[in-house]
Amino acid sequence: MTLRDVSPRPPRPAHAGAAPAGVDGLLWGKSRNLPRDLSLRHYPLICHLVDVAAVALALWELVLTSGQRRRITRGLGLTDEDLAGRLIALWAALHDIGKATPSFQALDSALFTALVTGGRYPAGEPIDRLSHDRATHLVLGLLLHERGYRLDEASWVDSPAHRIAQLLGGHHGRFHEPLSPQFRKFGLAMAPELGDGPWHEQRMALFELLHHLLGCPTPPPQIDVEAAVLITGVTVVADWLASQESFLALRMAKLTLPDDGHLDAQTVASHFFRSRELAPELVRSAGLARVAMRQGTFQETFDCSPRPLQASIEEVLPRLVRGPGVLLVTAPTGEGKTEAALFAARLLGDAAGTPGLFVALPTMATADQMHRRVAAYASKCLTESAPLTLLHSTAWLSDTTADTSQEGRIVSEDESRGDNSKTTPTQWLRGRRRGVLAPLAVGTIDQVLTSVLRSRHNALRMLGLAGKVLIVDEAHAYDAYMQALLRRTLTWLGSMGVPAVLLSATLPARVGKGLIRAYLEGAAPNRSVQLGDLTYPGWMYADATTGEVTGQQVRTTQVRDLAVEIHAYQPGDRIQLMERMLTPLVEEGGSALVVCNTVADAQETYTVLCRRLADKPVTMLLLHARLPQWDRAERIAQVERWFGKSTAERPRATILVATQVVEQSLDLDFDFLVSDLAPLALLLQRAGRCHRHPNRIRPAWAATPRLAVLTPVDQAGVLAVPRSWGNVYDTSLLERTNRLLSSRADTSIRVPDDVQGLVDQVYGDFTVADEWLSDLDTARLADELAQEQLAQFVAIPRPYDVGDLHELSYGDIDDRLIATRLGADSLRILPLFVNEDGSRWLDASRTKAMPEHGSDPKGRFTRDEVRQILSYTVPAPADRWARILAEANPLPESWQDDPWLSDVVLLPQSWTQGRYTAAHINGVAVRLDPELGLVVTHRRGEHR
Repeated sequence: MTLRDVSPRPPRPAHAGAAPAGVDGLLWGKSRNLPRDLSLRHYPLICHLVDVAAVALALWELVLTSGQRRRITRGLGLTDEDLAGRLIALWAALHDIGKATPSFQALDSALFTALVTGGRYPAGEPIDRLSHDRATHLVLGLLLHERGYRLDEASWVDSPAHRIAQLLGGHHGRFHEPLSPQFRKFGLAMAPELGDGPWHEQRMALFELLHHLLGCPTPPPQIDVEAAVLITGVTVVADWLASQESFLALRMAKLTLPDDGHLDAQTVASHFFRSRELAPELVRSAGLARVAMRQGTFQETFDCSPRPLQASIEEVLPRLVRGPGVLLVTAPTGEGKTEAALFAARLLGDAAGTPGLFVALPTMATADQMHRRVAAYASKCLTESAPLTLLHSTAWLSDTTADTSQEGRIVSEDESRGDNSKTTPTQWLRGRRRGVLAPLAVGTIDQVLTSVLRSRHNALRMLGLAGKVLIVDEAHAYDAYMQALLRRTLTWLGSMGVPAVLLSATLPARVGKGLIRAYLEGAAPNRSVQLGDLTYPGWMYADATTGEVTGQQVRTTQVRDLAVEIHAYQPGDRIQLMERMLTPLVEEGGSALVVCNTVADAQETYTVLCRRLADKPVTMLLLHARLPQWDRAERIAQVERWFGKSTAERPRATILVATQVVEQSLDLDFDFLVSDLAPLALLLQRAGRCHRHPNRIRPAWAATPRLAVLTPVDQAGVLAVPRSWGNVYDTSLLERTNRLLSSRADTSIRVPDDVQGLVDQVYGDFTVADEWLSDLDTARLADELAQEQLAQFVAIPRPYDVGDLHELSYGDIDDRLIATRLGADSLRILPLFVNEDGSRWLDASRTKAMPEHGSDPKGRFTRDEVRQILSYTVPAPADRWARILAEANPLPESWQDDPWLSDVVLLPQSWTQGRYTAAHINGVAVRLDPELGLVVTHRRGEHR
């Protein structure tokens, strides 16, 4: 084969000459899962391309916010938004030009035979296969250069021609490597599977026809990284919408091909204009739309008078907001941070042209609760209906509006084969990865952080965030790994002009400043900014455009003195010590919350207290994460009835033993709080559940809020972290907290006045003379550094550090590293009750048999059936015993084929001597206790 040098030369000027005569309609774009009652057995490639162009235009005109359109237009070096929209539609149409290659067309042998039989294309199937998205990347760079797009040899990767080719090559979720020097020099000759001669002529004809249909838009002078990412997202959405079975069936119903398969320019134009007519409804039916909130005062928005924090934001923030920016709100629990954030988000979104909303929280429980609050807010304030999605790993299980239809199913030619009605999400938005595209969303923080991981379709997630204001609640609740990813997210948001609101009750000053600085670095990398001191309680606003930072101190609705008692205990004395503390409650009545650091400690504490108080008039409750889903929901409902804002009558004397699940997700009030030693910020979070609701009648022994901290020590009185705590909390932070509180033994904590100073004393970078604590601090800082380095490894670069788009998705990274919640991988254990005859049941009463297959004619499970099965599952850490258990108990075949059931781990408990006994796995006994939940006992007798 002769290699001809096709290195970039000065491009010929873009022109608006005569449209091409037409294209080959026998080149297919879709051939599988199409209606079989029509004369055509394929959907022509050109038809799919113009459909995508039409949908992309509809997205630009009807869905993308003014902020998104401005940012993309600026990123292209343009000022004309209409031109930018037509360019994006053209490029989106070109996403599948890699299908006009023998490598792709040969995937359907019958259609390929028809192509080559006519003599227009060389006979014989290609020897090598090439994915069509990679083919798009390969053929498009040089093609665009021939049509007037800049392609510089010196700066190849970010030249417009190559960047467009690379972003379109990434429409299946991953960007490919830049073109090799050999390909840049010799072009198509380096990849015969792309096809030259008539194949290249057809690709040129496709480009020319699409170029004319969209008004011959002139090439842009540049495409920066942020614009490229957003355009990729638009292309993916347009492709998905235009590939739905229902839409293809509609377009094919009136489509005919002449005998020679030739489609002239007028026929293609007619198809395009009809697609333009259909696209707006296609977009609306998917639930994609801009959102607008009614203007109004805080009183009008929330039907209540603003608290001091809320009043301060309402009065001062509007004078500061001139565009995108970041707002940090720090105040104790109960001061109305959520409502303040929602009010601020409307101000910020209106100013930045990003009126959507994403509220991110640390847990599924907090997300579920916030979803209800945001739904009520949106239903009241929306000017028109707009979908609100709930995003976390099991969100759809609690979504009662979900249906089981196949509407929105996408036709893929992937070579690998592989009454809140005003805010109800559409079926299309419930599809995988699509929920973030809804104008309003609530979800767990990992749904946000995945946008900056080098993972599939991170550009789609970035597009979803770019039209919103991001609210991050409980910003203190994340470890060093997640904080690093959050900073990277804020840097990208700052670079795209997307506002952010950060909320916390106990945020160390250095962490808060780091988050604000990350945002401002994204907005202007070379700008130096002085942040000053954080105000507590109060807020700080940083303007993305000017870098101006404003802090505002506020008063609170309630100032209270929290009495903190430190109770040291040695092994074996903990329960006895706790029992003495609870004596006034037992004798006089009241309520107490006992917070344990591990599930096993909570189970043991509950068991022993129940035994010791068996003859006392005390109601005992247990709440933790390792309960079947249905059981946990019922217990939470009971706890909220008795200890929430409700005025329901409480039992005379009640003790709730719980774990960290009560720190953030539940609005509860108790007379007295007992807690295992924990880092100070978390102790203050827990203390927020003591005397939380004013005007409650308290017993005389609990007239003031009081927190009793149980500190494990050895015989010398030195902190001795129990083995059962594992790595729940860092020993350095525990010792710092212990020393600080012990030094204030006779001094209460004034909330909020003392909070920020105390938190910074524990979490600050202070050196200490004590060698033991110094060593602990060094180990903690080393661990935090390791976590931050891991985050750097899995995260995409900062936008101003990106060389080519491949850096955003390259690498074969272990899923365990890419998982956002480092070390928090969990499995779903399904306890089974196995009778002597081998029958398996989901409950000990044997009322619900374990289904081997679903009710679908093909044995598949319906959504309701899956939901019911998973309601019996229990979350558990992915320990070695759980992995062994999974290998020893294979799932039924129909379960393995279900995306939600395939990861379930079966826990068979056999009926022996009149009771169900624990399963034993390598020295570990595991059983489901009706009161205690999932109990894991190791050979040494320890509960974990």
